[in-house]
Amino acid sequence: MSKDLSIQALIFGRYLLKKVPSKKSQDLYVHIIQASDVAITAKELRLLSFTVRHPRLVGFIDSGLAISGSMSEVRRRIYVMLAVLECQPEYADKFLAKDQPWWYVFYILYVGLRSAIKATLGFILVKMVVSWP
Repeated sequence: MSKDLSIQALIFGRYLLKKVPSKKSQDLYVHIIQASDVAITAKELRLLSFTVRHPRLVGFIDSGLAISGSMSEVRRRIYVMLAVLECQPEYADKFLAKDQPWWYVFYILYVGLRSAIKATLGFILVKMVVSWP
């Protein structure tokens, strides 16, 4: 189980940071998940397994779960990793606001449009994965 959690930590950390998280961050994630001892349903386990097998789709799955309104175990684990990373001094600059030029608003509009598309596709993907027999 610990190996699976280490893989999840690596996948979720890479999704959030766009690089491999430190060993300390991965170990903290594993410890928190083991300590929480949350029961996981068969559908959630299927979605979590799919996420681990297809790490490039984590963003779609996260976006799809965000608009579905459900706080799934996959999303909870992503939040746990986010909380771990936010508390690490080496990643502080990733989570703090920075001054941006005036034209940055166009980038924000682009990201918003891209996120809407990603969430729609992710919602469909999540529904397909959890409904598979």
